[in-house]
Amino acid sequence: MRGKTLENLCRNPWIRFLILFLFFLIFGMVGCHSDRKNPIEEKESPDEEIALPDTTPPTLLTPYQSQTQMASINEAYSESRDCPWGFKHQGIDFFPNQDLAMFQTVSRGKITRLERFYNDVNKKWQVNVELRINDMYVVRYAFESMSSNPAHADTQMAHIFVQEGQIVSPGQDLGRLLVRGEYAHVDFGFFKNNVPICPEPYFTPQARDSILVILHRKYPEASLCYE
Repeated sequence: MRGKTLENLCRNPWIRFLILFLFFLIFGMVGCHSDRKNPIEEKESPDEEIALPDTTPPTLLTPYQSQTQMASINEAYSESRDCPWGFKHQGIDFFPNQDLAMFQTVSRGKITRLERFYNDVNKKWQVNVELRINDMYVVRYAFESMSSNPAHADTQMAHIFVQEGQIVSPGQDLGRLLVRGEYAHVDFGFFKNNVPICPEPYFTPQARDSILVILHRKYPEASLCYE
């Protein structure tokens, strides 16, 4: 009797429709579940968020946010003493005309180092910020307040507006330079494969012209780089 009852039920078109509907509903739910990715896997890693491929040369903005806040460039890039400032200097030193001048990110990338650092050469504290653009190119900022007081290093750190591991965009606020001694400045270095190089070819034309205006205040005929 039970077999005949089931046979009769299966002959009912409405029952067959209901069975098919439930079959496709269950199958669809299982399929959707199996295709769904783990939310953790869907997230891009910080390295994947860096826009440039591994070896693409970047285009750089000015390290400072406002030209009017810069007093001078006392040393630009040089590979020897044959330069207006008279010594080898593998970076560009930006001297502000006021306390807490704003500096910015020159390119998209990832903050890979943020540290207080005691400079054994000048016996002063500074804050170092490293911005990795991709596997080949890195820029490094040294916020040199020119103070031997470690408390000033803490204050300088508090005026840095990025964090280690953060992905940043071009022109983003990086930090303000705390002026606590004579010759306070930000040293800007540009590196290819961890070797310092002249950054001039990588600046936008507008950035290069702006930097040269500041350089020529102290050295009217100087070039940005001497190699």
